[in-house]
Amino acid sequence: MWRTSIVRLIPNGLAYWEGLLPSTTTTQAQLAAIAAGFSGSTEYATLYAGQSNTQIVNNLHLNLFGRAAEPAGLTHWAGRLTAGSETFASLALQLTYSAQGTDAAAIANKVSAANAFTAEINTVLEKAFYHGTVSAASARGWLATVTDSVASLATATSASTLAAAVAAATGFHTQAAAVFDATSAHVFTTDGVTDVGANDITLVGIDTIAGNHLTFA
Repeated sequence: MWRTSIVRLIPNGLAYWEGLLPSTTTTQAQLAAIAAGFSGSTEYATLYAGQSNTQIVNNLHLNLFGRAAEPAGLTHWAGRLTAGSETFASLALQLTYSAQGTDAAAIANKVSAANAFTAEINTVLEKAFYHGTVSAASARGWLATVTDSVASLATATSASTLAAAVAAATGFHTQAAAVFDATSAHVFTTDGVTDVGANDITLVGIDTIAGNHLTFA
């Protein structure tokens, strides 16, 4: 639920919340407590604070299922929020627990995709540079392409698409087809040879060469 309703997708943040889960079977009360913690987080404030109850319900449906809430459900859940019968946290859990059919498939696919995205942010620098609302918005845009279909999950988690999503969210780009010749200081690419001079390539800060990959921040 936390990977989709809030969609933070930050490895360190994910580790924090999963660290709150007990090693034994998690109860609904424990999940509710974790969900309540999210409702007080920066991510919640960015995505949901200041919205009407109707907007909150509809946006939760969009985040969880990739679709707008049905009119009857929208009225029902917004009414329960207004009456105080549900909180944001309990509503997110209720929607997750009650998901069936294509809604359940959408959640499962989004969780699988989010896991793949999190695993792809696997370097110290990527983890450091994935932060803030811009990174989160970029990740949410990518995750929104995942629906209940198997094909959407396969496309979003393909090596090229996943790498592009991480690059967009972290600001890093790796030119995998380039080879650096340290002797002549040339960069050989699929388009030919680019002569940059004997001393024109200087690695600064977090620019790196790893094998035949040039990575520029």
